[in-house]
Amino acid sequence: MKTKSAIRYSESFKLRVVRELEDGRFETITQARRHYGISGTRTIHGWLKEFGKKGMLPKIVRVETPEEQIELKRLRERVKQLEKAVADQFIAGEVEKSFLEIACERAGYKDVEEFKKKSRWESARRSVERNEGVRGIVSRCCRYLGMSRQNYYKRRRERRGKEMEAEAVVDWVNRERAVQPQLGGLKLHHRMKEQEVPFQLGRDRFFDLLREKDLLVKPEPSTPRTTQWKDYLPVFPNIVAERPAEAPEEVWLCDLTYIATDEGFQYLFLISDQFSRKIVGHYLSDTMETRDALEALRKACRGLTPGKKPRHHSDRGCQYCSHIYVNELRSRGISVSMTEVNHCYENSQAERLNGILKQEYGLLQYDPSTPCSGNELPGASPSPRRPHGGECLPQLILLQRKQ
Repeated sequence: MKTKSAIRYSESFKLRVVRELEDGRFETITQARRHYGISGTRTIHGWLKEFGKKGMLPKIVRVETPEEQIELKRLRERVKQLEKAVADQFIAGEVEKSFLEIACERAGYKDVEEFKKKSRWESARRSVERNEGVRGIVSRCCRYLGMSRQNYYKRRRERRGKEMEAEAVVDWVNRERAVQPQLGGLKLHHRMKEQEVPFQLGRDRFFDLLREKDLLVKPEPSTPRTTQWKDYLPVFPNIVAERPAEAPEEVWLCDLTYIATDEGFQYLFLISDQFSRKIVGHYLSDTMETRDALEALRKACRGLTPGKKPRHHSDRGCQYCSHIYVNELRSRGISVSMTEVNHCYENSQAERLNGILKQEYGLLQYDPSTPCSGNELPGASPSPRRPHGGECLPQLILLQRKQ
């Protein structure tokens, strides 16, 4: 089998052939090729392109119709528009990149890549939802974000499961709030554990859910001051602080609170047992006079076990410091205790009871059209629903409005 030898032409030979063609020795490239025995029909063309004048190469003349010229002009304009759009998009991308870096720094991420890694599934989900119906959108998003389709669908199932849990918890919270409209988040979470609700959430996630659904209890506005003291009235030391109640009917806590209505304020006088947290006496009135406080005291005394002499603890309100009220206590053999310095803190359990009744059981929305005054106020009824602290957790007796 014969082997074909390769012919190598020197650069000086190539320049000689090109010069002779330019000087006109040969009329055509074919004549030069045949004269020197140069193989390849395009060999001398390559030499002319590399060493010769451009005028020696064959020219290409394009003949265009008017329609083609118009289309070519339109395409050139379109190219300019696309080039401008690409430049604008580049600037927009740089600006968005700067915004993303600033957002990551303020959110506490070390760099943008860390943020992208932690939020790529959420980014894929939103992209898929915005382009729902586009063929292959899930595969394209997953490929771009560097995650598998299996991971995307697994995370989507988990998210839908959490959404179902959240809906069930929100329905449960709404049912509980139907009974206690202002029941706080901590007590709701405590009750959730007690009732063994099918969907149990941690405290932080539960509060995040309440915040997301706007179910957190909003703080109430500032309240009118109901404690008024006169310096000529008798006062007594706080004998309950050092020796609190260790059994029922040892200490009574007294306070009064207001109930705002469209027709003005009404005032609720309350006496509760410190140990059992039971409301033993109450009276609702349009005034804050001593006789109203006496009505609540007499109602409490009617239910007192014979022989029991509880200590009476209150703030320094003029109703409780009045000579008439103090004499009534002494005639019944009940010792008197009063707050000394921090009046709200030294009678905090009674103050908290006022808040529970108004905030959690809706006494702030008391309906004055319902005839419910004085002895006609609905009686105390047992309600073990509300969770509260303390070592002893008996039934909590609470006032309830007429339905």
